[in-house]
Amino acid sequence: RYLSRWLAQDGQTIHLAQFDTAAFTRFVAWLDTYRPTSSERLSIRSRRTIATGIKMLALWIQRHHPEWLPARLDIPALAGEVHLGHEAPEHVLPEHDLKAVLQACYDEISVAWARFELGQRVLTPDSDITDIDPQLVTLIRQLSATDSGTVPTRRALIAAGVSTNRLYGLGGVRRMAEYLHLTADTLAPFFVALAIQTGANPEALRLIRRDCLVPHPLDDQRVIVEWNKPRAGKAVKRVQRRSFDTRRPHAAPGMIEKLLAMTARCAAQTKPQDRGNLFVIKAEGSKGIYTIPTGTLRSVIHRFIARSNQRIAFWNDAHPAKPTPYLLD
Repeated sequence: RYLSRWLAQDGQTIHLAQFDTAAFTRFVAWLDTYRPTSSERLSIRSRRTIATGIKMLALWIQRHHPEWLPARLDIPALAGEVHLGHEAPEHVLPEHDLKAVLQACYDEISVAWARFELGQRVLTPDSDITDIDPQLVTLIRQLSATDSGTVPTRRALIAAGVSTNRLYGLGGVRRMAEYLHLTADTLAPFFVALAIQTGANPEALRLIRRDCLVPHPLDDQRVIVEWNKPRAGKAVKRVQRRSFDTRRPHAAPGMIEKLLAMTARCAAQTKPQDRGNLFVIKAEGSKGIYTIPTGTLRSVIHRFIARSNQRIAFWNDAHPAKPTPYLLD
């Protein structure tokens, strides 16, 4: 469509055999100045996507019908073709802001994992729990026995005789769920940290599989994380990989192993199509267990940012000489 607009606006008539490197370059230059009806130029990303589409089509014709195109058609790399003009580059977080985000993630992950480990101690037979509040022990065991190890609905709580006063006195349903399995709120710091470390597309990361950890073929101290990046309308998938040093305390493989443990109960009860996914949660107040939806993921990340900024505000008030940057929403 855009190629046709370019030809129509310039009053050109180009046969396919005349579509050479110079013509492709002129088309890209036209994209840089083209203004739709909104009178605003296409974004850098849109222009690059359009140019890439034409490039891929030309390359396909070169492979399958080389006689249709000029004998020498060189399609240059697109990195410098879409002229950036005076537009600012896409936003990239400065290093100190990125470190602040990761530190906020690691702080919450440590708390979430400690709470989950305490719940596992309570539920392990013959475990020493003398240092844990007896009321908390009773409540964790009641909740675990009520709905296959996941936090039940309010109706199921009442039917099982769980004291709601005691429940809310110890933090409420959301807090108690964290002793048993991953929740939407405890998922957020894991997701953000893994997104930063892997550089994965958010949607591809949301659908990462439970078997994403692969041994490194050459280095026993490294582990490969794999995920699928859907291509061509999800009909084709391209595996992406990145290796990590397992000796680093907050490396992605260690976080994924924690997630595997924290989601084991939910993964065993979810629908078959979601059972192999890593980021499975139980919907609050219902029996549904599924891969976290995109909308819910956005909401819990916003809540994570708000919680982190609140903690940062307390820190900055107490340590004015060593302020920590706030997280950007």
